[in-house]
Amino acid sequence: MKRLLASAALLVAISACSQGSDEPAAAVEETGPVAAIEDYVGAWNMTLADGSTLVTTNNADGTFADTYPDGSTKAGTWTFSPEQSCWTVAGEPEACYTISEPDITDKLTLTNVADQSVITATPVLDAVAPYVDPAAAPAEAAPPE
Repeated sequence: MKRLLASAALLVAISACSQGSDEPAAAVEETGPVAAIEDYVGAWNMTLADGSTLVTTNNADGTFADTYPDGSTKAGTWTFSPEQSCWTVAGEPEACYTISEPDITDKLTLTNVADQSVITATPVLDAVAPYVDPAAAPAEAAPPE
């Protein structure tokens, strides 16, 4: 979502710069937003190709930790690139994936470069505020006159 807003802001800025000029505007190549490592740092709910799940936490320092439903963990390193990102656990083969643009719910699709298996990932949201029925909520105090 941040990337979409940044792209829109860039287009507005370009439009503002070209106003008032009699020269034709140069063609702007339309490209999608470029992913950045910050877009993938944090905790992610992962659903593997076989239906199993885990939580992966990617850290900005290039380390990650996987936590499985039984409480077991694996840790390693990860590298980011807009073309493909790779995760490595010591003693295991490196796993590299191409990553889709997030959908409207911020879900990503990771496609394994070696075997084309697919993993889906959704960000782990911070604590969600509980629903409060507006009718049951206390009335706000009226501002002083």
